[in-house]
Amino acid sequence: MYSEEKKAINKEKVLMLILIAAIIIVIVILLLPSNGKQNVTVVKGDNVTIKLHGDNPYYLLKGKQYEEPGYEAYEKNGTQVSYKIRKSGSVNPDVPGRYEIVYEAEGTVARRTVIVPDLDVVMIADSEDYTNEEYNIMLSIKGADYDKTVLPNGETTIDRAIEYEISDNGTYAFILYDRYKNQIKVEKTVNNFDKEAPIGNCTNKLDLGKTYVEVEATDKLSGIASYVYQNGVEDIPSTSSKHEYSELYKDVNVVLIDKLGNKATIKCTSSGEGAMAQIQPPSGANIIRKSESNTLKVSVEKKSNYYVTRIWVLDPYNQIRKGTSNWGSNAITPAKIIENDVNSHNFQDKIIVAINGSGFYNGSAWTPSCSSSCQNDYKYTTEGGLAITDGRVVRSWYQDSYVDRARNDAVYAISKDGYLEVYPNTNSYSESERKNLFDSIISKGYKNTWMFRPVIMTDGRISESSVLGTFLSSPNKRSIVCQINRNNYVMLTALSHGVSELKPILTGLGCKTAINFDGGGSVALLYKSKGGNVETLYGGGRSIVDVFYFVEK
Repeated sequence: MYSEEKKAINKEKVLMLILIAAIIIVIVILLLPSNGKQNVTVVKGDNVTIKLHGDNPYYLLKGKQYEEPGYEAYEKNGTQVSYKIRKSGSVNPDVPGRYEIVYEAEGTVARRTVIVPDLDVVMIADSEDYTNEEYNIMLSIKGADYDKTVLPNGETTIDRAIEYEISDNGTYAFILYDRYKNQIKVEKTVNNFDKEAPIGNCTNKLDLGKTYVEVEATDKLSGIASYVYQNGVEDIPSTSSKHEYSELYKDVNVVLIDKLGNKATIKCTSSGEGAMAQIQPPSGANIIRKSESNTLKVSVEKKSNYYVTRIWVLDPYNQIRKGTSNWGSNAITPAKIIENDVNSHNFQDKIIVAINGSGFYNGSAWTPSCSSSCQNDYKYTTEGGLAITDGRVVRSWYQDSYVDRARNDAVYAISKDGYLEVYPNTNSYSESERKNLFDSIISKGYKNTWMFRPVIMTDGRISESSVLGTFLSSPNKRSIVCQINRNNYVMLTALSHGVSELKPILTGLGCKTAINFDGGGSVALLYKSKGGNVETLYGGGRSIVDVFYFVEK
């Protein structure tokens, strides 16, 4: 037992002695001189010894200034007398060759040879303008002392004319070697590649029948060159970051193009900024139908003996449409008219609300030669003779022979600015005045017109009795459309009211302009939800020739 413990103690002592010895050896190595392994040239004279520090020969890269590595002088007794050294000679770093620097002190002479290798390099790039294609960095190397070049990709070449293909921005380093193994590092920083598309955002404001698009875009390299504004109908190139449409487009795409043709498309979507706020139904209203989107909001309220349909429409000029039947005796029900438009215009996924409209004549109806029975076939169509449908003038009958002067007809249309406009009392015009009026209306570019009985309200005031005549003097089923402001409309359906009862209803709703369409058996109210079928909420049993409807954009 004792023997084992003693052996363990002796082993620990041996290990400790080995560790101490190793530490002493390291210290000695650090304190000992390098035995001449340092770059030192020693010249001993009779009185003075001169030591030159640094390389000898000393290789100096062409174009780089010579920097003295240092020197010392000692007398025999060890006294330093470096101040006695006289130094002579010079180096021209721009001229390849061998140069000599002489150090002399009390008869002792030391010499350092300085060699400037014969090596020169010129670097050029074949493109300084912005590009998105590959191009070359080119090196031209001259001099008898040239050995090799290490390229930026690590490959080695001995070529003196180097073309290095690049395709992206960055710093490219070339390492040149002379025959003395000296290195020359030359670099080229490239920042004129542009392969990145621009970035940006945009705002789209809708107001007063116009679309205002404003773009903020940047391209960090070559810069923005142009824009292409896309409204879904046409592409409009521009160099301006602002664009104005004369119509309303909720969605506009803008293609950003930089100076090298890189493109990016951004989407500008408006939720209706600039449009007037939606007017909500009163609290507790009996809402039987309701649909909403970014461009059309509809609520149908059922009251005791009539319906109030509130509509918020983003773009009245384009979203208020006229549905028509076939010409003449081919009149059809309002629901069928809407169903035909749904199919022909791909409105299956659109919200629609409609009311019966006015009408128009076919080519042979109610002309001076039309008999009484012929006229009776069209008794539910409008008196007068101006009809525009989907921008096409289908009837412009201004002649007196088509006018019933006992009725104060008016022309109704939606302006490009989105307002319901009225041209009243056309029957009171002379034939020439009526022609001029119709020509003027046609020239304004309305998409659709309706022509029917007197206007009920303009500028928020009920029309004079001289305008209304006897049309609203007695209760009857009616179809009325009123505009409150550019984006808010109300349709009243099946009111059995005369003008005295209508006035508080219309003013209470805030109507500014109110028009009426055919009443009695022609009255109809139709509704279609997004993706739903056409519903007839009231009336609609009589075949008619056109309807007034709102459709989601």
